[in-house]
Parts: sequence; C-alpha cells; structure tokens
Amino acid sequence: MIMNWSPITVSDLELIIAQEVAFWPADLLGAFEKNRVLKKVLCKRSDSYGLESIFVIAEIDDSFIVYDDVEEEFCVAQKSSISNRVLGNWDAFIDLKSAFQRCKKSIVSSKGCSTRPFNKRK
Repeated sequence: MIMNWSPITVSDLELIIAQEVAFWPADLLGAFEKNRVLKKVLCKRSDSYGLESIFVIAEIDDSFIVYDDVEEEFCVAQKSSISNRVLGNWDAFIDLKSAFQRCKKSIVSSKGCSTRPFNKRK
C-alpha cells in the first residue's frame, strides 16, 4: 500500500502542542513555555536517512525536543556543535509531556538531556 505523506504544517503542529499541554500542571507548563521555540532545523539522524527538515519544539541546554511528523512522536535530541543541527542521538516518546519531563531535571541542574544513539533506540 502506498501512503501519501506530506510534512506537517506549523498550524497543525501548534494544534498538537496545544492539545498536549492543555491539562499540564501550571509549574510544568511554565517551565515548558520558558524553553519553547518553534523552528525548523536540518537534521541528520544517520547516513542512511541523509539530511531532513524537522521541527524543534523546545531547546534545553544542549538538547532539543523535536516533533517527528513521520512517526508522529516527540523526541529528545542532542544539538551538534555544527550549525545546531540535530544529530544521531535521540530518544523517542509518544507524547510531549514524557519528552519534556525527561529534560526537566536538566533545566534545574543545567545538564543537557541524556540521549542514546538513534540506531540503538528501542
């Protein structure tokens, strides 16, 4: 079966984010809003994927929270030292809250979110 996939629009992504954060506690929402961004960056998850365009939802120290519109999931990814591209280390989460809570400790401790290599993700 052939699927007709097209990239997510900014307005559709904003709607997803609004639905995700609608029932968050005020302290978690406030912390998220302080780190929230919405921008597209080029990323290279691996050589087999090549360069892709992906939305960054939040920036926390040396990490991004990104939205993968192919898998329809949020991921925690490390920034590279070259052009802030998202590179091969990231963890996937089904929802934004789980991804952000993974990073919440790093906001307090000023340590980036821990990630593992993409090809080892489970």
